[in-house]
Amino acid sequence: MGRGQLGIRGVIRNLVKIKEIKNIADVIVEIGGKKVDIKGSDVKYREWTLFKLIAHLLYVPLYTSIIKNYFKEHYYIDLFAGSGMGYLERDNRRIRIAGSALIALSFAKPQFTRVYLNDKEQERIELLRKRIDILANIPHEKRKEYGFPLDTINTQYIKFSFQDANIAIERIMKEIEERHEEIYKRTKKGCHIYAFIDPEGLELEFKSLRRILSSNVRSDLMILFNSYGVALQVHNHINYDYSDEAIRKHLGEEYYNYIEEQAKQRGKTLEQLTVDELDDILTEYYAKMIEEYGYKTVIIKLSLIGRVKSPRQEREFNLIYATKKTKRDNPYIAALNYIKEVVEYPARDTGYSNFMDLAIEYMETGKLPGLLSDIIDKPEEVLRRYSTSAKFGGPVI
Repeated sequence: MGRGQLGIRGVIRNLVKIKEIKNIADVIVEIGGKKVDIKGSDVKYREWTLFKLIAHLLYVPLYTSIIKNYFKEHYYIDLFAGSGMGYLERDNRRIRIAGSALIALSFAKPQFTRVYLNDKEQERIELLRKRIDILANIPHEKRKEYGFPLDTINTQYIKFSFQDANIAIERIMKEIEERHEEIYKRTKKGCHIYAFIDPEGLELEFKSLRRILSSNVRSDLMILFNSYGVALQVHNHINYDYSDEAIRKHLGEEYYNYIEEQAKQRGKTLEQLTVDELDDILTEYYAKMIEEYGYKTVIIKLSLIGRVKSPRQEREFNLIYATKKTKRDNPYIAALNYIKEVVEYPARDTGYSNFMDLAIEYMETGKLPGLLSDIIDKPEEVLRRYSTSAKFGGPVI
């Protein structure tokens, strides 16, 4: 498939998924009213957040549908769950969309056996709890209308906490490991974890990530790695003697030695490394550190590019998927690479700002301009119209 075809398909798939994310938020506010629609309680999402949430939405049903065949129970961990919603803003327009926790609960097929939701702010967690209560009690007809899974969300198995993530993970992992040992003795299948890790900055210490990676309970992880932000701080440490205490906690103590080795391979001193070079080096380092625990990784690069493009405005935010290696090769790897293509390439080909304009228009009106609208509304007609594409590698969608 050519990049142009992938771009068209990816844009459409992304837009449709964004509409689903918006529907979740709209239904909850429609039913809950002012008690769950509190001004100032939700964060403004950045442009790349859309693609992170789409990747998460694509992965959740894939993960839950496969993992049930190999493990007795499967758990979801969200260490930075927030209030459950955020909003997009463009040209004085504000659109609510669901966050990671609501997506996990809405699109798991079947539901997770147990869900652990944590945020350092108690107010956010309490609001998330209210929103989940509404989500769990949405009438069957309404769920069907909006395309939500019809599985019942059992709130009894959702555990909420408001702690520093580095404290919460120790308690959560200990509880899961005890449960794993208990059911493995009886069933020989045990537990599995999907962890969604989305810190705002450098809050997550590597020792906390190591706590998951080194556990005898297998896990898949989706990690937002703010590679540009970390690279900028490392650059300031090297060139201006800023403290790297937070960086060492976030990356581990070996990060500096790795940078020194990479600088030598490039024939440069540490001071000569640019922020962009440090970005690439540190992303590679972080993935390698994860892989040391027997995981395979897939990296999705998301560039934050503003309307007025300049080298200083482009920043990388990388999603790192990590999945445990298996003897027969993990069944998720091909799917993860597909998700990478759907999320990463169309965003760059279309342009992040252009895509945001399309996304907000589609979410508000349900309509798209020209061909994109026809592809969604009249796909068979579009295929006939462009039937000659079959001679050059297949259909356009």
